[in-house]
Amino acid sequence: MEWESLARRYGDRVLLVVRSIVRDDAAALDVSQEVLLKIGRSLNGQAGVKNYDAWVLTVAGNAARDALRSRTRRREVAMEQDVVDERRPEGALLAQESRDRVARALETLPAGARDVLLLKFREGLSGPEIAQALGVSLAAAWQQLSRAMKLLRSKLTETP
Repeated sequence: MEWESLARRYGDRVLLVVRSIVRDDAAALDVSQEVLLKIGRSLNGQAGVKNYDAWVLTVAGNAARDALRSRTRRREVAMEQDVVDERRPEGALLAQESRDRVARALETLPAGARDVLLLKFREGLSGPEIAQALGVSLAAAWQQLSRAMKLLRSKLTETP
């Protein structure tokens, strides 16, 4: 199986598994890409695998847990800052302020980065659909999405 075929077949499922574990879109894209590359490199060595689908998703889960452990070791995350209770008046205000802040940060991104993020999060397109919409390979689409997420994150940390 070629890498693009592998990515087309498993890309969205791998991303879903990884995202459910790492709970960070940019990190999930990075880890998913690494998983698919790792699997692609080891295709010839896995001839004895009986359930290839399960093996791929197990590799994805293990890689996501490794990435999460690594990230946790590097920094402590204050969970209370990430939780916004929209049922409370101040929570709803904070949520709206967060959405406005993201919208302002999106406006400052280069058109290509902004477009790929909008395709993913506003339009809800999958990896292969984004690749088709942009006229690029799936690997290139994932790379663009990952870079755009990193750029957005840096813009959000720059501006209060």
